[in-house]
Amino acid sequence: MQNLPLKKSGDTQKGEEQLVHAFNTYYEKVYNYFSCRIHNHEQAQDLTGEVFYKVAAAWPRYDPVKGAVSTWIFNIAGNLLSDYWRKKRHIQVELEEISDGSGDLAEHLEMEESKRMLREALLTLSDREQEILSLKYSADLKNTEIATLTGLSQTNVGIILYRTVRKLREKLKKDQA
Repeated sequence: MQNLPLKKSGDTQKGEEQLVHAFNTYYEKVYNYFSCRIHNHEQAQDLTGEVFYKVAAAWPRYDPVKGAVSTWIFNIAGNLLSDYWRKKRHIQVELEEISDGSGDLAEHLEMEESKRMLREALLTLSDREQEILSLKYSADLKNTEIATLTGLSQTNVGIILYRTVRKLREKLKKDQA
């Protein structure tokens, strides 16, 4: 993801346009990141809103020379997630509601069981593995961006992703057997 052009002082309309562009570009990615990490739709929405509240408040201080806007936004998201887990003493897994009646119930239940098994398998991973998977597959970031956010090398990110996905596949095969 690319940096937005430098804001010129006094050009508030351009700054507002850039902020709107950042919101439109990253809102869904940040939401997906939180949703994958906490498995709670309402809480993911709240945290995403809080990220963009902080982004809007700090926008005049954002310096594109220091890093990409995506890195800045996901650093804010990562800090909020850390605060969230610090405040929360235990993990609560909420059951998702049964579909609104459309579609095949058996198919829906099978999909829900697959999701449950995947969530359980994800919980067996280390925090670092969960974080990297969330950034890659939920936030749709590239390995280079993940490397920047985590302080790891791009090669190390790729290796961790490969091994983690392989570990998940093996765990899911074992659980289905």
